[in-house]
Amino acid sequence: MNYELRSIISGDSHNSEDNLIQTSLFFIGASKTTGRKIEESEFVAKESEIERVILFANLNELWYNKIDEDHYIGEGAEQKVYLDTDGRNVIKINDIIFYTSWKDYLISLLIHNYLFPSTAYKLLGFYQKDNVLYSVVK
Repeated sequence: MNYELRSIISGDSHNSEDNLIQTSLFFIGASKTTGRKIEESEFVAKESEIERVILFANLNELWYNKIDEDHYIGEGAEQKVYLDTDGRNVIKINDIIFYTSWKDYLISLLIHNYLFPSTAYKLLGFYQKDNVLYSVVK
């Protein structure tokens, strides 16, 4: 199982839905140093990652601005759900409030896609509203 998890995270997945998730994960992770200070708070680390996500979205034109409030279905504690224009899928925006980092969130998407390929998430991009950064998945 440990090998399988390493394989999923490292990009050896054969699921095409994972490509942008893995690319995002690698880009965000590139800013981490091996000598991270122990006293650095998780909040500071998350804020630093937000800057990397914004940079990544800017460089790759990954801002998703097609959220249609008329297609709003509902929400949970961490995500809002909208019916996609195809009427068969849902679009979820997630502010990752229950994750310690964007890396943890992206890894959880990869693991979900590995365990549940029939309901794999596809990362469409990122969305920002009222100074809150969201991932957008289908």
